[in-house]
Amino acid sequence: MKTLLPCLPALLLVACGPVKDQKEQPPAPDRERKAPVANQHPVGTRFHPVKGLSHQIIGNREVMTASVNGREITATLTWRPYRADLDGEVATWYGDMTRPPPRFVVDSLTLSVDATALSIPRSRIRSLCSQRATLQPQFPKLLLFTSGSYLGLTVDVGDGASSWTSSYLVHPSPPRLLSHQVEDAGTFHNFSVDY
Repeated sequence: MKTLLPCLPALLLVACGPVKDQKEQPPAPDRERKAPVANQHPVGTRFHPVKGLSHQIIGNREVMTASVNGREITATLTWRPYRADLDGEVATWYGDMTRPPPRFVVDSLTLSVDATALSIPRSRIRSLCSQRATLQPQFPKLLLFTSGSYLGLTVDVGDGASSWTSSYLVHPSPPRLLSHQVEDAGTFHNFSVDY
């Protein structure tokens, strides 16, 4: 009992101290979970071509620039040679191939809106490929569209017999990928685009 008496005031202070609110605090804005990217565009999505695109091909890189509603848009597509250690697990390829593996694959795709960049996730570009003879693209592959207040970016791959369009629906400010799908190029350009 004698050893308990000296500790009694300390125990009382602890027991009577302030109690923290046990309610769960909302996450800080920068820690909120990002909305997942949809694998299909919303039903009824229509794309309208942006006029006045500027394309420049330098080596393995295509750079497209445009101005949309006062915003400066830049898209950059880069290619690299196929590497079995990086690309060997890709099950389905989209491009001008007669048989796997491809010669070249998309390395990166970036869309910048007023100098704020969005890197398209690797999982959304890694199946795009080409069998062309050189690493330098011969023709532009990038196109830009509007869809309501959103932007649409496409990468066309393949040849006349087998062409594919990988399309990306992007919220422009701040740039955020909303949805992505790959489909037959003719189907996309004939049924999803208002020319």
